[in-house]
Amino acid sequence: MDEFLKEHSKNSFFIGVMISFLLCFAGIKYGLGMFIGVVMAQLNMRLMSLYINDMLFFRRRNRVGSYLFFTFGILLLGIPLALGAVYPHYFNIFTAAFGVLLFKIELIVKEVFLFKKEE
Repeated sequence: MDEFLKEHSKNSFFIGVMISFLLCFAGIKYGLGMFIGVVMAQLNMRLMSLYINDMLFFRRRNRVGSYLFFTFGILLLGIPLALGAVYPHYFNIFTAAFGVLLFKIELIVKEVFLFKKEE
């Protein structure tokens, strides 16, 4: 994983853990939902960084393996939502969805709205 993604991954994980901790004061299910969403999003990001170059630039002859990794990553993102739907007393589905999307939200906010011109 390159430095750009490492920095954003680290920032979004730190922000997610802090929000999870703060949400625990409102209810433990909110904090757990957020935490499981953030963890699964980070796992998906790490997994995607392993195969995305091969998949985009056709470097590997066996693309079936890359598509299986992609499918597994999508299933990882569905786990927090499924846990929130099946066990609503332990995990909140809305905070889990926010945790899954936090990496993308952090990336957009930092790069688009807080963009600094390089000199």
